[in-house]
Amino acid sequence: MKYKKLLVSFILVVAVFVTFVADSATIFAKTTSKLNSPLGVMATAVETRIAVTYEKVAGADEYWIYEAKGHPKKFKCVKKTKKDKIVFRNREKGETYFYYVRAIKLKKGKVLYKSKPSKKVSTTVSMRGKSTIKNFLQTALAPVGSTLYIWGGGWNKADTGSGIDAKHVGLSSRWREFYAEVMYG
Repeated sequence: MKYKKLLVSFILVVAVFVTFVADSATIFAKTTSKLNSPLGVMATAVETRIAVTYEKVAGADEYWIYEAKGHPKKFKCVKKTKKDKIVFRNREKGETYFYYVRAIKLKKGKVLYKSKPSKKVSTTVSMRGKSTIKNFLQTALAPVGSTLYIWGGGWNKADTGSGIDAKHVGLSSRWREFYAEVMYG
């Protein structure tokens, strides 16, 4: 009887120890993992709205968008979202806005880790009219260096309407994936 109690106690201690070690290893692995910075970040101004788009990051729970007005040094977090695009309204005409995005991993509502900031992008809200040549060219040139060609969209396979890329604002992640596959195997 004494050996039976000792054996049961030993098994319980081992079970608790194994559970603790497994949980610690999982937590340690998560805190040492890193998120990639969001790619394909673009900011486009139309009237007094600015659309900021980016590609989703594997493992990220949400994204923090940082904004600076007029000068790219004083950034503050202006939006936390789970989406890969956000539209800011009522931006000041004639002002240049700068943005970057961070991917965030959460655990029980608390930040487990953040990615490094994405590249900084900017756009200027036009004084009048709906768009500016500068914004048009910035948007048009965004894919250069990360895609094989620049394409404005097109028809879907069924030839019944616009394809996915024609409806997407910003740089399609499929373009970057295709470029990486062709260039780097």
